[in-house]
Amino acid sequence: MRPLLPLAVVALALLAAACAKKPGGKCSNEAEAECRGKTAALTCHDKTWMELSCRGPKGCVTTGNTVECDESLAQAGDACDHEGNVACAVDKKASVKCDKGKWVADEKCPKGCEVTGLLVKCE
Repeated sequence: MRPLLPLAVVALALLAAACAKKPGGKCSNEAEAECRGKTAALTCHDKTWMELSCRGPKGCVTTGNTVECDESLAQAGDACDHEGNVACAVDKKASVKCDKGKWVADEKCPKGCEVTGLLVKCE
């Protein structure tokens, strides 16, 4: 008689792969997030996994149980999860605003856009 342990390990590995987190998949813990490399984060928002671009200079950083995604720079069309947030466009010639889950063009900044702390300055 063979031990069942190897089969159980394979079954658990397959189950884990089937439950992998992916954008658009279902999630239940709104506070859950993880970095996906240096410039992206996966976060649970409205019970759905959403991939955010972390284009700011700090990128995506995990410290203990905390995931920080620097969205101070964003590109129109990227996903966002905080309605009304404002950021500088990647080229710093405009600002972008989070509207209905996507960054959209907000204002042109002829003299440039800069982020200082939590403030976006568009001149």
